[in-house]
Amino acid sequence: MELWIPGTTPRVYSYRVAGRALQSAVELPELHHDSQPPRPGSVRRRRDDGEELWVQTFAEETPLGRAARRVSAFFGPAGYRIEVAGGGSHRVSPDGQRLICAPPGPEAREAWVETVLGPVLILALALRDVFCLHASAVAYGNRAAVFLGDSGAGKSTLAARLAAESGFQRLADDVLPVTPLDGGRALPGFPQLALPPDQQPSYGDPRGTALGALFFLDSGGEERTQASSLPAARALAALLRQTVASRIFAPDLLQRQFETLSDLADTLPAYSLRYPWTAVGTAETAVLVRDRL
Repeated sequence: MELWIPGTTPRVYSYRVAGRALQSAVELPELHHDSQPPRPGSVRRRRDDGEELWVQTFAEETPLGRAARRVSAFFGPAGYRIEVAGGGSHRVSPDGQRLICAPPGPEAREAWVETVLGPVLILALALRDVFCLHASAVAYGNRAAVFLGDSGAGKSTLAARLAAESGFQRLADDVLPVTPLDGGRALPGFPQLALPPDQQPSYGDPRGTALGALFFLDSGGEERTQASSLPAARALAALLRQTVASRIFAPDLLQRQFETLSDLADTLPAYSLRYPWTAVGTAETAVLVRDRL
């Protein structure tokens, strides 16, 4: 993928995100550096073909990073256009290969980063059949457990506790890119913007980690850890609800999202998980999760 800022002749920085190479015209310390050092030059430019037809898919004030911002999305033959109040106007090519971004303002870099590494990057990945879930995840051995649920359900807390106390490796805190390839894989290197740089999950294998099971967090405060199997139809409905930025997708991309997540729901075991919010509960949950991977 390429991230280009019009009017610049920058150094080019190499990163890896969700297992994909990203050549960027701006330095992004929030991402994992690739092995190549920055080099002079520019991301390849392409001619603008002039007048374009855009159809609006979304226009609403929505939470983005630390604030609620007005987000507008459009699609057409040239791809997508994303406009965010305070975060600039950005374009994504139809194949998700090119991100043409407004330059970050000196006083608005945080909003720019939250936009570019949020809906813009997530949309580019979706166009490459990698969909981002609002989820945390941990790995045990070579299998990943994915924790999904509404905000406040305890996804991040559970993943952090398992990684700190029970020998799991933390893969994601809040946003998890997944692909249906090879039976489903969790892909590494997506920036977890709620975490400081020194707490970002390690990049790991660029091919990702095989998905082992889906756990939908129901509630906390139970006396004992409980997990009940979910049918594929309920798992699919929950996966669709927890896809990040899907409200900006055009109809053809929504169809691809449905097909991708249907494959995962049909392939992976899924459970409704209830557990005590205690140290003992964490230990019980660790055993249960390991047994189901």
